[in-house]
Amino acid sequence: MNRKRLLIFALLLFASIFLASCGKETSCGGCLSTVFEGFNLVGDYPSTIKGSDINPGPVKPFPSNFERGRIYVFQPIGPIDTARVAIQTFPDRLRKCSARIIDAPHDPGDFGVASLGGPFWNIRFQMGDCIGHLTNRYDRKLEAARIGWPSGSRDDYILDLSSSK
Repeated sequence: MNRKRLLIFALLLFASIFLASCGKETSCGGCLSTVFEGFNLVGDYPSTIKGSDINPGPVKPFPSNFERGRIYVFQPIGPIDTARVAIQTFPDRLRKCSARIIDAPHDPGDFGVASLGGPFWNIRFQMGDCIGHLTNRYDRKLEAARIGWPSGSRDDYILDLSSSK
C-alpha cells in the first residue's frame, strides 16, 4: 500500500514539474528567422527598454530561438518595397511559421505617413502563446548610405515579443 502511494506521489510530482516547466517556456520559435530572410539582425534588447534607447549596432547572428520578453531590430540587406513587405511578405512568411495574423495593413491606405520617413505600419500576430508586434521606424543613419533606395530600405524593422497570451 505504501509503495502504491509513493508511486502515485512520484507521478504527481513529475507531472507538476513537467507542467510548470511548460508554462515557463520563453521561446517564440526558431521559425521567425525565416520571416527575416533578406534582413540583418542589428539589435537585441530586453522588452523593458524605452523606444528612444533602441540604437541599432553591428550585424549579429540570428538567435536559434526568438525569446519572449525581447525586442529585435532588423535592417534590410538590399532595397525593398515597404508596402509589399508590410502587406504581403511579412504576413505570408508569418503564416508559413503557423502564426495567426491579428492585425496587419491590407493596402497602403492603412499606413501612417509622417513628415520624415514612412510610410509606417504595424503587424500584430500570435505564434503559440507569444504575441508579436512588428513595425518599421525611419533610421536617419541609413539615409546617406542608401541614397536612391526606396524609403522602406532606410527603416529599422522592429520585432517586439514582449507580450504573451
